[in-house]
Amino acid sequence: EKPGVQAFVDNHIDGQAVTVLGRGKLHPALNPIKWKVTAWLNFTFQGIGAKHLQAYLDEFCFRLNLKLRHAPVFNQLFHWCAATPTLTYKELTRSKPVLTVPWVVWGSKAKWKGKYLTLWNT
Repeated sequence: EKPGVQAFVDNHIDGQAVTVLGRGKLHPALNPIKWKVTAWLNFTFQGIGAKHLQAYLDEFCFRLNLKLRHAPVFNQLFHWCAATPTLTYKELTRSKPVLTVPWVVWGSKAKWKGKYLTLWNT
């Protein structure tokens, strides 16, 4: 619902953030990053599933942010390893919810697309 979206934006988005409007398309300036992350995922892991996608995207962003700040990756990684609690194998492999494909919930791609476009174009 629109009020919920606005509440989320008010609570979680930086006031200086730039709003990019479009029908599900990335801003053209983000295309090089999209291509790099896609190439990295495919080259490094030969593709991945939805279950671990967010973890790999987090790693890519971590590496990219360090690169953009010209910070050495090893030093920051070593610091995080020393300061972060141990993640056990049981925690790592626990059952995690995987988001369903949105149009399955709506019944068809056309219904989902119609609802999606009305939410973001109003």
